[in-house]
Amino acid sequence: ESETEPIFDIGLDTLLTQSSLRQLSSLGLSLQGISDDGVARLCDAIPTDQLTKLDLGDNDITAKGFQTLAESRLLGQLTSLNLIDNPVGGSHFEGLLKSSQGRGIKHLGIGGRDWTGSELAGALERSRLRPTELGLRARELNTPDIERLVNVSWAGRLRTLDLSKTKLSEKAIALLSKSEA
Repeated sequence: ESETEPIFDIGLDTLLTQSSLRQLSSLGLSLQGISDDGVARLCDAIPTDQLTKLDLGDNDITAKGFQTLAESRLLGQLTSLNLIDNPVGGSHFEGLLKSSQGRGIKHLGIGGRDWTGSELAGALERSRLRPTELGLRARELNTPDIERLVNVSWAGRLRTLDLSKTKLSEKAIALLSKSEA
């Protein structure tokens, strides 16, 4: 593993000082090697008056970075947030999912290739966020996990459920099909 700072973090300050960022409503930064420090700088520097969509998927953000985001004023402005495939499990999202600042988020992407279905279901059961579009990723979702997901108190509000790149058991697929009827 490299000991050097990710390229994105090195150029982040330059990017964040650009006046054109004030006009952005959507910012996609997936696959940029963003670290916890990068998230902190992003939260401090991004003007929140226009930005409503933020994609930080596939980066190097850990629990510390998610907590920073959960406590930031930036979270309160967002309606869409993608955090899929950062190197943490479900318990590390607790602060973010329980944040009252994120209640405006309508599209949420969470999970990752290292998540278990149980971690994902548990995190969503405790969430204060009530998205209408949900992107989930886990190693595998089995029948008990799907049962927990379709029974979270706000599941009836969902209009979009994306389970791309998540292995589903045959029983889980049958249960999902039944819940849509």
